[in-house]
Amino acid sequence: MILKTIANFFAKKGLASHEADTRAAIARFEREKEASEFRINECIMGLRDKLSSQANKREEDLKEYIDKLNEFVNVATEMQPLVHKLYEKMFEAFEVWGRMKLRQQDMAIELSKRDLLQKEVNLFEDALKALEQMAQNEDKFHWKKLTSTEPLLLNNAHITKEMRAVERWQKTQDREYQIQHRRVVSAIRENKAKLTKCRTNIRDIREELKPLNDELKMNREQVRGTYNILRDSWRAAQDNVKSMYAGKCDELYYHVEKEDDLEDALVESSWLSSISNLFGNTPETVSQESCIPDNWGSMNELKSSFDLYRDDLNELFDDKKEHQEELNKYSLKIKQARVNDDYDTFDSDKTQRGLAYQMKDECQQQIAVIKPQKNQLGAYLFEIRKMLGWLKEISPQKYVENMYKMCEEMQDDGAEMYWRSVNIRTSTLIPPTLTDPSTRHSNYNKGKK
Repeated sequence: MILKTIANFFAKKGLASHEADTRAAIARFEREKEASEFRINECIMGLRDKLSSQANKREEDLKEYIDKLNEFVNVATEMQPLVHKLYEKMFEAFEVWGRMKLRQQDMAIELSKRDLLQKEVNLFEDALKALEQMAQNEDKFHWKKLTSTEPLLLNNAHITKEMRAVERWQKTQDREYQIQHRRVVSAIRENKAKLTKCRTNIRDIREELKPLNDELKMNREQVRGTYNILRDSWRAAQDNVKSMYAGKCDELYYHVEKEDDLEDALVESSWLSSISNLFGNTPETVSQESCIPDNWGSMNELKSSFDLYRDDLNELFDDKKEHQEELNKYSLKIKQARVNDDYDTFDSDKTQRGLAYQMKDECQQQIAVIKPQKNQLGAYLFEIRKMLGWLKEISPQKYVENMYKMCEEMQDDGAEMYWRSVNIRTSTLIPPTLTDPSTRHSNYNKGKK
């Protein structure tokens, strides 16, 4: 009996302690849920304010760039509303992700509560089985059988008193058992009701997550579609800048000549023919063929002509330097001949000096023709590169990279929010599934380095 009392005491104490732990755990889950909702809502509000601020700043920058580019690139004006639309679509996707994240956290809490309640129900059921087993032990069964079938033959006041005391104790134990039995059964029933409600909540949350997931997918596709339109518009502006001098500078085209005695075309500069005509020594085997392509003058074409002119100009400067050295050499010999009265090679030296001077003069005339063309091409290329530099500052890729960086700076799961909501890959942004997990949140910085 003492052991039974002790067992009942510890069983009740253990159950009470577990009930208190369960209630504390559920309360903790509820507090974490409220705190998480507050953090996510606060983050979304902060993101909205920062997006609005950045959108305004980007609008100002874009207006400044449009003022500079509008003279050459009319299509750039189409980018301004597209940038606004891109930010709007991004924020819509972030908002859906935030709602879905909250419901996912609710799901995690409900799943934890379900597991906890299920364990508690199992524990109560085990306690109920132990209680019933204790109430139906073999000694008690034999005692009842003995007292009912074989009454005591002795009958005195002391025995009667003890028998009544035992009967009262048994009734007290039976009442205590019934009370404990009802308490455990009630606890099982209550927890099963909570478990049923928890499972219903889980089913409802799963049903709510399906349309949210579909909405997030739709918003992600809208963001990508807006980004692609903006990117195509930006590329069109870039192409217009690269061809801003097309058809306007045919005089700077690097002409080619074709030798009649060769089966394959040999590329040479036509200015040699034009310069040679000045001196009456145009090769008879060479015939100039002007073949300026239609609408010539794109960036790559200008760069190609610039490189050819530059190479010719460097070669001419080298030749001029050699002729100058020859000129200085024979001028010195002539001077020394006059000082020494040694005129053995005087006439030959004067002839060589005149030839060197003529060749140097020819090189200088050719330089005078080529250098302005090369400088003009350089000026055109500088203007194009300057315009491309402005365009680079409003590249759609910069918008999404800045958005990714801002998401990472604002919250711990910013990378997850970006990839789940936007999922636009650039040269420096790589989805985490394609990289090592230990570096999945440092793709942007790694790409920048």
